[in-house]
Amino acid sequence: MRSPFALVPSPLALCFGTLVLVLTFGAAHAQFSNADESKRRARRLIEASQYADARLELERLVAGQPDDVEARYLLGLVAFQLQDVESAAMHLRKVVADRPHDRLALKLLARALAARGAATEAVSYLQRAVDEEPRDSEAWSLLGRLHHDAQRFTTAARALERAVQLDPADISSLTALANAYVGLGRIDSADQMFRRAVEVNARLPRPRPDPHASYAIFLLRVDRLDAAEAEARRAAGIDPGNPLLRDAQRALARRARTISVKPGAVLPAPRFVDIAAAAGITFLLHHSPTSAKHQIETMAGGVAVLDYDRDGLIDLYFTNGAESPSLRRSGPTHWNRLYRNRGGGRFEDVTDRAGVQGDGYMMGAAAADFDNDGYPDLFVAGVGRSILYRNSGDGTFRDVTAAAGITSTHPVHGPLWSMHGAWLDFDRDGWLDLFVVNYCDWDPATEPFCGAPGQRTYCHPDRYRPLPNQVFRNNGDGTFREVSTESRVAGHLGKGMGAAVGDVDNDGWPDVFVANDTVPNFLFRNRGDGTFEEVAAAWGVAVNQFGAAVSAMGADLRDVDNDGRLDLFVTDLSNEGFLLFRNAGAWYEDASDIAGISLPTLPYTGWSNPVADYNNDGWKDLFSANGHVIDNIERLQSRTYRQANTLLLNTGDGRFRDVSTEAGPDLSRPAAHRGAAVADIDNDGRLDLIVTALGDRPKLLRNVSASDGRWITLRLVGRTSNRDGLGTVVHVTLEDGRVLVNHATTSVGFASSSDARVHVGLGHAARVKRIELLWPSGVRQSIEQPEVNIVLTIQEAVVDKR
Repeated sequence: MRSPFALVPSPLALCFGTLVLVLTFGAAHAQFSNADESKRRARRLIEASQYADARLELERLVAGQPDDVEARYLLGLVAFQLQDVESAAMHLRKVVADRPHDRLALKLLARALAARGAATEAVSYLQRAVDEEPRDSEAWSLLGRLHHDAQRFTTAARALERAVQLDPADISSLTALANAYVGLGRIDSADQMFRRAVEVNARLPRPRPDPHASYAIFLLRVDRLDAAEAEARRAAGIDPGNPLLRDAQRALARRARTISVKPGAVLPAPRFVDIAAAAGITFLLHHSPTSAKHQIETMAGGVAVLDYDRDGLIDLYFTNGAESPSLRRSGPTHWNRLYRNRGGGRFEDVTDRAGVQGDGYMMGAAAADFDNDGYPDLFVAGVGRSILYRNSGDGTFRDVTAAAGITSTHPVHGPLWSMHGAWLDFDRDGWLDLFVVNYCDWDPATEPFCGAPGQRTYCHPDRYRPLPNQVFRNNGDGTFREVSTESRVAGHLGKGMGAAVGDVDNDGWPDVFVANDTVPNFLFRNRGDGTFEEVAAAWGVAVNQFGAAVSAMGADLRDVDNDGRLDLFVTDLSNEGFLLFRNAGAWYEDASDIAGISLPTLPYTGWSNPVADYNNDGWKDLFSANGHVIDNIERLQSRTYRQANTLLLNTGDGRFRDVSTEAGPDLSRPAAHRGAAVADIDNDGRLDLIVTALGDRPKLLRNVSASDGRWITLRLVGRTSNRDGLGTVVHVTLEDGRVLVNHATTSVGFASSSDARVHVGLGHAARVKRIELLWPSGVRQSIEQPEVNIVLTIQEAVVDKR
């Protein structure tokens, strides 16, 4: 079934008037006016909609006269009408090659390309058409609809506004423009366009049902239920079998079932579909497993999301392994990979062009704008060597590791195995600092043997010495100074896997939680004077409720109960059960059992674990990328190496429900998952997941939930604070008085980096009363009654301190 909110018809459905096309092409080319009888027969067949017969006639003609441009155009047209878009595109390319300025051929070729998924190329041909004739309303309309499909709502609106200006009575353009306005959050403008469309439709000799059905769905989305039902009745009076009307009726039926639910009620489980292959993501995570079971081989797989080219679309960066144990890279097979989001569900590999291939055996990735130039940079953690890439702003990155003063060597421990990077402004000077999580002291020459003869396994972490973590203070001039010792972080040795950043005690200073593998975790409380105090034991997060240190892998600090205090979600090894610590104000309580988390997660080894509102009901849910550490665990335990991921739905009453199966087979398809990050890759308001797996291709889990939960996403632009606004605390007050809380951070889970934008699901709330922001600089800022279902850019207010 189509989504009831996919209001713009597909490109294939946006058909030209066939008769107009046929006759107009002939009139536009006088040299073809003496067409032979075969061509005349084909035209008559087309006018009678007998496309298959017309195709046979034209194929015979073109076989004998391959240079007959009109015949080839007609053949492309009938192929398109028969939905053979490959053949249509082939014939029309030849027409356009011969007639590069012919707008009819350009438009029809664009339509065929769009129908076969080549939207970017289709846009280029439509742009040529409007360049040829700026008054071509049809070309502007098609161009706008393709931009809409690619979530480029601003560009779509401009093109569609031009189309409506040229042809004010075109219902398709009016409806498409209304939907572009919806994408931009311009609800009043959208309503005006929908009303114009139904008014024009009412004046037609034979009104169509689609404008009323589209308007009904829009009205339903903005909580005008009575008006939505009235429009649906009007559509049914015209054509009760209309597909779009059926979508509207299903949406109305769902709303009727939930109309009595109180505001803030939990919405249905989200659903995900893996689109990685269709999106063009061919990356393969090479961890180079060997019979020697070197520890590094089971730990790779970080991922970072970032908008590196500032086009409003989230791009993806994957780290990769190398040969083991040499750490050498033999070629592009071992490159890290950067994929640029082209929109429309497609990505392109720009690694070579961008210069971010990496070097050696890489682990985690962290994205943020450390130099405040507006372009996100990349820190890549690795075994013995980490890299800092500065974004040049022209589509390329430059390795500035040495020049910036980022080191991966310790005077006592030697080369450091770094797992994870976390960006934060720990001293609140407006420049992002770097916290590097290090794992263990590993040397392949002294790799211990673990397991039984013939059943060697990866060793327990207790066979390796712990390492200190590192802190690099940003000097504000493109360089950093290591302050690991003076910040009092280096004195605590651990086996760090992941880190979470947030202000756990609400004192205005960002703190850092480090998930340690089999040793007590760290909670570095920021004292506000350039130093940290390790308080994990005092705050109750060093060990689990039984007093045992777990094999902690991933961590995320988020407010899961909207009480204004950051809670903590930690993943760990199979048989341990994942941990949820609730923030009680000055300590944490292990709520894993009462929240219903421990038992469902016992079979799993969890790694990266982004906490987010995946169904937009206002309650943050728990995701975990799962896969065992030991690749031959089936021989040793009743556990599996390749595991399904876990999604636990927040039920709003302090408990969570396992909806992993409900979320779709792609989310739960077993693999040796490792890294995971969350981002809205298509800006549709539904959070998507990117998950890596050893020896496998990543999952790009697009959120296709039918839930009508509303949302708002905030793109923060710091002025006194760091440019990304990391550390900003956001309170969203709804009209019913409920307050939803989130904060800006990219550090997530294990070796991963999520979207810097702040996403807040609003549930059924139609409006937001107020957004309140507390920036790292201390500036407090309020936004009154913003529109919903939009990505809203907020610049930090500048306070006059005179």
